[in-house]
Amino acid sequence: MEMQLFSRSLGLTPPAMFVQWHRQRLLDSLRAAPEVRFNSSRVSTKNASGAEEPVWAHRAGVNALTIDRFEGRFLLSGGADASTHLWDLTAPSLSSPSNQPIFHPLLTTRRGADSHTHGITALSFYAFDSGAYLSSSYDHTLKIGSTHTLEPTASFPLGSVVHGHAMSPIGHHVMVACATQSSIVRLVDLKSGAMIQGLLGHQGDVLGVAWSPRDEYILASAGADGTVRLWDVRRSAGCLGMLDLEDEVGLLERGGEKMWGKAHVGPCNGLAWTDDGEMIVTVGHDERIRVWEASTGRNTLVHFGAGVRNKRMAGMQPVVVRQGGRQLLFWPNERDLVVGDLVEGRIVKRLRPTGMAVAQGQSGKRAVRERITGVAWRSSGFGEAYSGHADGVLRAWMPDDAPEEEEDEEEDEGYIDETTRKRKALKELYRDLTKQKITFT
Repeated sequence: MEMQLFSRSLGLTPPAMFVQWHRQRLLDSLRAAPEVRFNSSRVSTKNASGAEEPVWAHRAGVNALTIDRFEGRFLLSGGADASTHLWDLTAPSLSSPSNQPIFHPLLTTRRGADSHTHGITALSFYAFDSGAYLSSSYDHTLKIGSTHTLEPTASFPLGSVVHGHAMSPIGHHVMVACATQSSIVRLVDLKSGAMIQGLLGHQGDVLGVAWSPRDEYILASAGADGTVRLWDVRRSAGCLGMLDLEDEVGLLERGGEKMWGKAHVGPCNGLAWTDDGEMIVTVGHDERIRVWEASTGRNTLVHFGAGVRNKRMAGMQPVVVRQGGRQLLFWPNERDLVVGDLVEGRIVKRLRPTGMAVAQGQSGKRAVRERITGVAWRSSGFGEAYSGHADGVLRAWMPDDAPEEEEDEEEDEGYIDETTRKRKALKELYRDLTKQKITFT
């Protein structure tokens, strides 16, 4: 670390390169932070004997979470018990008995007639303002509400389970795409408050939807039939094309639309675009992560190895971030959190949570459930990750400088020894030269 700082002070390392190097260094040191806890109850975390008790964000399990992309300050979490909590990541409480940071929800909404009556399936902040949020549920509805009260202000009944939803980050049409159990991609117009269109084509549940960050009218959808379809929502004739795992060339190079093809052998429940809109990432029950060129539909054939786990029949949102000059993928890999490099197609890090709690439902304690149900990335500062778990806990993953500092100290000692040796050699050379008689002619 000292060497890089010294190089930067001499102007040998450009500021952008130094920041990139430091971000990569912190990402490599990402670790579980069990000292950061989320407790939805205000009751003391110590029992009668004085021992620390487990704390839960949602006692029945965490189903979904999201972080606002404007300030990176607020985190929304949704539970299997239909509850929703809003957390302020900049305002932890140090009132816990162990004097460790513990977060309490700013606002909470419970199961009710006006709110959701079944478990939450997906959460997202409004695309252009963190003052509003969207939620979907097993109760067949999509709701929009205010983050100032968490009370729903509008509800859209869709007639079937809503596995997930998405809103374009650049679109002016203010449409929300919903992945439903009825095999139809439902489009809801928030301006008119009506369901304006249904996209037909999937042969089973639609498990995921994602809008292009480059073209506001292009939508991708993933289904239980293993297909990933691309749509232009201005057209009602059908999809633009389908991703095919056997296609190494691409749709445009073939000179036309490809109306049939499977992206995965088995259901596809993970779908995301890279932030520049160049690539599409999909994950399926064949336990493969595939990366596609968005402009052509070509399979890039990257391979993340045999360590990918995915068997849940529900929408799972992979998170793609640009960090340290690389495109990285965060995937909730059943019991661990996988970090992969999209370009190289390899897993660069596996993060395993420490200490599992016991989820509690209405019938009391249940078995230990380690499954990771979702992940969110906080880009503020140098980056942090948060994950939701079926055991009811929200966990934080933060950079750790300690191991790197020890390594730097060893490097610095070696650098000092080498510098001392070189200075000694230069002094001897200078002394030998000054002893010689120099004659000018």
